[in-house]
Amino acid sequence: MTERFKSGQYHAPSRAGIAYMLSPIRYRIDEHGGVTRTTPNPHLMFYGPNLTDTDVGGARGAFVFINRVGPDGMMIVPVGQKERDAIVSDAQSLIAQVEQAIGYQPSR
Repeated sequence: MTERFKSGQYHAPSRAGIAYMLSPIRYRIDEHGGVTRTTPNPHLMFYGPNLTDTDVGGARGAFVFINRVGPDGMMIVPVGQKERDAIVSDAQSLIAQVEQAIGYQPSR
């Protein structure tokens, strides 16, 4: 991908963008089909081409950080704990439906 940006085959987007990554829960499915629930991490992603953590005052694990430096870079901003709790609480019915559909069984 890096080479294709360098060669001009890929072009960075011409304007700002945002991705809302506000899922109330995440699952990991292993190579055997086993499903594990992982910690929810609702966040916003802002397109930030070639920005670094220094540019935004961020660091990995800090409140704000750059996911990857380059023409496709994204600045990650996690939601606050109050918002995270509300997202998870409001989605309990949806979570139950998804877990039934995928056959998720919590480990005992």
